[in-house]
This record gives sequence, structure tokens and C-alpha cells, in this order.
Amino acid sequence: MLTSQENELLCRVGPQTPMGRMLRRYWTPVALSTELVAGTPKRIRVLGESFVAFRGDDGAVGAAFPVHEEAGIVWAYFGLEPAPPVPAFAFTLVPDSQRMNAKHRNDCNWVQSLEGAIDSSHSNYLHSADIRPKGGAERTRPSLSGSERPSQDGQPRLVAENMPYGFRYAALRRPIVDPEHNQYVRVTLFVAPYTAIIPLGTVQNVQIFVPIDDEHNYMYNVKFDPTGPLGELALRPSAIGPSDGDFGTDRKRANNWLQDRAAMRAGTSFSGIVGIRNQDTALQESMGPLYDRSKEHLGASDVAIIRMRRLMLDSVRAFTERGATPLGLGAAIDDIYGAEGMLPLDQPWQRLLESGTPA
Repeated sequence: MLTSQENELLCRVGPQTPMGRMLRRYWTPVALSTELVAGTPKRIRVLGESFVAFRGDDGAVGAAFPVHEEAGIVWAYFGLEPAPPVPAFAFTLVPDSQRMNAKHRNDCNWVQSLEGAIDSSHSNYLHSADIRPKGGAERTRPSLSGSERPSQDGQPRLVAENMPYGFRYAALRRPIVDPEHNQYVRVTLFVAPYTAIIPLGTVQNVQIFVPIDDEHNYMYNVKFDPTGPLGELALRPSAIGPSDGDFGTDRKRANNWLQDRAAMRAGTSFSGIVGIRNQDTALQESMGPLYDRSKEHLGASDVAIIRMRRLMLDSVRAFTERGATPLGLGAAIDDIYGAEGMLPLDQPWQRLLESGTPA
């Protein structure tokens, strides 16, 4: 667990806070390209400050700060010049047919949302209606009806490895078929300061949690497949529900996120909430607008969460005290992917990443 002082240091992002100053050294997503229409300026709220962005009649985006538009996302830089290179995620290198973008508002601190994204073990329980166990060699590609996983192991062993961009970690599970010789491996990446890359077969689920202020964040969600068009996945309904006009939904704390208790009693839904995105949001927001981590009790499944907190706290202290370069700033990320698949028990989990493309 963290002390109250560490929790404040990690979570608060205003312009006068240590973390806020460090986050301003990274390029930050501020809008989907579709949000900016020529002739209609848009108010932007990010990192506890308000700005205006716009699209000119020539189609170019602009503001009072440096901006860059690529792959359907508008990025801005709020820090001291010179600006670092714009992040070159692998999703910027694929055709539009292989990528889809979405945006969703979470009414809680950005760290809560990020921690949910890098926690692999909860998917066996919270998302059990959407990710179902089935014997076989590998996970099925996500489809309109969900997906299947070749394991029902709810207690994965987690191992992590630091990388220039942040870290990667593997969840090692017993498979349904031939567990005496094989293991089912799922590798998730944390890219500093607020991005998770989660494997969905060959599809990559990139989740970028941008702080609006200390108690709200936008998730910029990019799903892409470097191996080919998304196909049916591009048609998959989000199950998020009607928007409130600012990328939030009608599912809120006040109505218990429209939880279906009857479905829970009937055993047809563990959470009583429809859709993976809605399930995650309900859990993250139910912790309150800014969770007090000094009161928690961590366990073996929290390896990735602990590592993210420690790396980010070490980085913000070094940045504040010595002017050190923030964690992962400028690191190459154009060829990094999450991956999942089956490996023999005697092979290291990193073997799954050796091909340079998703497994």
C-alpha cells in the first residue's frame, strides 16, 4: 500500500503538482479527430486546465499550444520546449481498415482506471460473461458474441520485466488442455505515463487514460490488428449505452450502473452489468473519485499495479528533485505489442514476443 503522501503525489495532476508538471512533458491526447469540425471551436479540459482546440477551413487542427494529428487522434504538448518526439505507437502504422478509435469518460482518478487495465487476473471473474473458458490451443479472436480463452485458471502467476517504455508483464495460467506440459501466457504492456496495451488474440487493445482533472479521465481506446482488417470486430457494439454528451453514459453511481441483480441471482452474469467497458467503469468509479491507497491490502495478483506505482513515483521524484527525464519519454514504441498464446512449461514467457508481431 502507499502512504497518503505517496497517493497524493501519484494521483494529483494540476499545473502546480509534481505529477502534473511531469505529465506535461509528454504529448497528450486531447480529442478524437472526429470531435474537431471546421468553424466550431471545442473546449478542452485536460490535466486540470481548460483550453480551446479547433479545425481550420483547410482541415488543419490548431490551438494555443503545439498540436499533432495522426491516426484519428489529436495530441497536444503542454510542457517546456523543446517538445519530445510525438509517440509513434504501432497503431499509427496500419491502414484505417485495421484500426478503430473510441473515447469514454470515467468519473474517477486516472490511476484507478489505469490500474484496472493492467490487472490481468480480474478478467476471469468480472468479465466471465464475455470471456469464456474453452479447451483449445489459443484464444479466439474477439467477435460480436465475445471471445473464448483456453484456460479457466483464476489465479495466474504474474511476472514483470522493466522496459525502456515502462514495463511488460506476463500472466501465466494453467490451460484446460495438457496443463502438465503447457502454459497459457498473456503479456500486457504498461507504456508510461498512462497507457496499457492488452492482447485480444492478434488484436491490440490500446487504452490511454488521460486525466481531465483529479477526479475524471478520458480513456482513448484504439483497437487495431497489424495482421489484417478488423472485420467483424469493427461492428461489435460497445455496450456502453447512451452518451451524456461528454463521452460518459447513463450508467452512474446514482443508478448503481444499471446493475441487473436478477441476472446475478440467476447465475447468468457475475457482475450484473452488460459489456466489458461498463464492468470496468463501474468497478473503477465505485472506489470513489480518488481512492485512498493507504487503506488497501495488496496481494499476489497486484504485481503489475505495484510496479506501475513504484516506477511512476520514482520517476516523478527524480524529475522533481534532479530534473531527470520522465519514465519512458522518447522510448521507441512503434514495434511493441501485447501477446497471448500457449508455450511449453520449460520456455520463458518472453519467447511469445520474439516474432516481433502479436502471437
